[in-house]
Amino acid sequence: MLFGGLSEEEVFKIEKILEEQGISYQTGVDQQMLDRNQQNLSSFARVHTRVGDPISNHILSIEIQEEDFVSMNEDTKEKLLVFGITNEYPSDKDFASPQEMIAPKPVSFESGSIWLRILGIFAGAILFSYLVLKFGKL
Repeated sequence: MLFGGLSEEEVFKIEKILEEQGISYQTGVDQQMLDRNQQNLSSFARVHTRVGDPISNHILSIEIQEEDFVSMNEDTKEKLLVFGITNEYPSDKDFASPQEMIAPKPVSFESGSIWLRILGIFAGAILFSYLVLKFGKL
């Protein structure tokens, strides 16, 4: 099982957890993340009118054998779950569709809240003007 897109700090913490339990692992560079970064850089260079996809600096990976992961105790699995490491596949509900990620969400105001703010600012300005005119001559 390969877990990629990790930062150096995350890899260090995960290594510590795995070493405490005596679980073998391998660390390396996440080639998929590097390829995605390269693709994002090249597409951004071609099209200067849009913001490119983000470039990740979390390019490390850890590989754990499936048998070792299954044999871990629940406490260790809970510690690894903090880093998103689990042997369960995410469901489709965990991912947004590309349209949901791209489409702007409309700004919604409560019907009366914007008018109450405008009214409050206007009333405050009138009160402030009155106080300045009334007591400003002292």
